[in-house]
Amino acid sequence: MGKKSGGGSKSKSSSGGGGGGGGGSGSDEVVVLDSTNFDALVMNSKDIWMVEFYAPWCGHCKALEPEWAIASGKLKG
Repeated sequence: MGKKSGGGSKSKSSSGGGGGGGGGSGSDEVVVLDSTNFDALVMNSKDIWMVEFYAPWCGHCKALEPEWAIASGKLKG
């Protein structure tokens, strides 16, 4: 997996996600993606990305935020 994990729905990515809503989980491996940086960071990258698309109001999405942060750390590099 590249070095980053993110999600998106506002489009976050977070991912977060992290993943959940809003500002990510505090992990420096979670990158917040949106319409201004998605192409440059993900689509134009040679790295492999794991992207979570989420709805900030979704309880299931929010509940997975810690799991995305853990996965990003384990898959780093």
